[in-house]
Amino acid sequence: MAALRIPLARLAEVTVQSPAAQQHIAEARSRCVRALKRVGTGDLTVRVQVDSADEVGEMARTLNQTAEAMAGTVGRVHANSDLLASASEELSSVSSQLAASAEQTSAQVTTVSQSAGQVSEGVQAVAAGAEEMGLSIREISNSANEAGRPPTWPARRPTCRARWRPTSFRKRGPRPRRAR
Repeated sequence: MAALRIPLARLAEVTVQSPAAQQHIAEARSRCVRALKRVGTGDLTVRVQVDSADEVGEMARTLNQTAEAMAGTVGRVHANSDLLASASEELSSVSSQLAASAEQTSAQVTTVSQSAGQVSEGVQAVAAGAEEMGLSIREISNSANEAGRPPTWPARRPTCRARWRPTSFRKRGPRPRRAR
């Protein structure tokens, strides 16, 4: 059997070294290299024609599958970046609306605050007026009470030497004499 193996190995060696086989391998290798260079520049649509089932044909099929997978990945990344850009625009719009709403709310709060200040000033003015009115009512009440009392005469002592006596104690007629 060992003798039989040597001629088969020799036959395979002779087949590989034939000029037609070498030309076929060189052309397939050259097509794969050209395709890889195009993929390297960004062209993911390139495909290599596969016309054999040997190792070179398998390499060409694998190159085609790799280029197709890369094109699919780049396509998904592109689609996702479009989605991301769209979502970013929507978020920017919502952010602008929120800023406008916040500004509007701030203006309304300022208006309410100013109105509350005006109401507070009005309440203070009414309270001050009510206090003044209460004082005036007390003064009027005191004046009315004094007007209803009998007068106390005179308010000052007479400046003459005569003694002052209230009229209710005076008797009419001559003065009585004192007993000594």
